[in-house]
Amino acid sequence: MLSLIKSDNLVLEGAGEKVMIGNVSRPCMTVTDTDFTVVLVGARFAINNPNATSSCGCGTSL
Repeated sequence: MLSLIKSDNLVLEGAGEKVMIGNVSRPCMTVTDTDFTVVLVGARFAINNPNATSSCGCGTSL
């Protein structure tokens, strides 16, 4: 099996699941609130940046 985990990835594990964060993304993730939500139609990561001053409202941009 091919491993997608690189030696410099930050690997977080909880509830039997793993999340890998690469070096490029790590600074962005330290200032956000991230939650994993499971609902009837699927599951998603909800990412909230408390330092954001505006957003487009489309729900797809960070």
